[in-house]
Amino acid sequence: MKKFTDAEGREWILSLNVGLIESVRELDVDLADMTSRTFFRLADDPVTLVAVLWRLIEEQAKKNGVSPAEFGEGLVGDAIDDATAALLQATTDFFPRRKRELFRRVIELGKAAMVDADRLAADSLDDPATRQKISRAMKAAQDAEMQRALSQLESATSWPDSSESTPDPSPGDS
Repeated sequence: MKKFTDAEGREWILSLNVGLIESVRELDVDLADMTSRTFFRLADDPVTLVAVLWRLIEEQAKKNGVSPAEFGEGLVGDAIDDATAALLQATTDFFPRRKRELFRRVIELGKAAMVDADRLAADSLDDPATRQKISRAMKAAQDAEMQRALSQLESATSWPDSSESTPDPSPGDS
C-alpha cells in the first residue's frame, strides 16, 4: 500500500486490485498498460489524474466525508507529484514479481525522459533566439488585437454620409 498526503493534510492510501483497474478503465485509462504512455498522459493531464485517483480512494473519501470536489481541491502543487509517485508505486506493486521489475524499469525510463524534456524546455526558454521568437509572437498578437479593436471602433462609429441617408426629392414633390 502506498500513501500520499494532499494539500489539505489528508492522507490517502493507494492499493490496486483488478476491480479498481477495471473501474479506472471506464475513464479510458489502463493502469495495467505496461508502457509509459498511460503515465505520460496522467503526468500531462492533472484533471484525468485526479479522476483516476478518486476512483482509487473513493471508499476512503466517503468514510471521511470528503466529496469529489473537495478531493480535487486538495490535489494541487506538490500534492500532485506526491499522488503521482504513490500511484506509480501502487501500480508497480500490483504486478507479479516477474513483471514488477520490468514495470519499474519502464517507470524509471519515463521519469528520465520527463526530466530530459523539462531540461530541454528550460534550455530553450533561456535561448535568446527563443526569447526573440516569443517577443515577436507577442507583438504580432498585440498588433492583431489592436487592429481588431480599431476595426470594431470604426464600424461602431461610422455613420452613413448625409447624402446617402437623405432621399432625393422626386420630380413631382415640390
